[in-house]
Amino acid sequence: MRGFSAFALGMTLGFVLTRTDFCMHSAFRDAVARRAGPSLRIWLVALTVQLVVVNAIAAFGVISIPLPITAPAAALVGGVAFGIGMVLAKG
Repeated sequence: MRGFSAFALGMTLGFVLTRTDFCMHSAFRDAVARRAGPSLRIWLVALTVQLVVVNAIAAFGVISIPLPITAPAAALVGGVAFGIGMVLAKG
């Protein structure tokens, strides 16, 4: 059931982000061009909320955040897959 809930939440979030044209790449591009546009501000708000909420949930013991040993090959493959996805999505 937990996997289905995570899948449903992920699909909902993906749909909302797609419909609102939320793009981290354009937010960073605006920051590099020294234009603090709305996409950069909303990205910073989302990052702040995520940091506060996840750490609060961990502090109450609802979740534990282990520090996994990540194999360099897994990080490389994941990074390449993410990069290909960003290019295909024109992000």
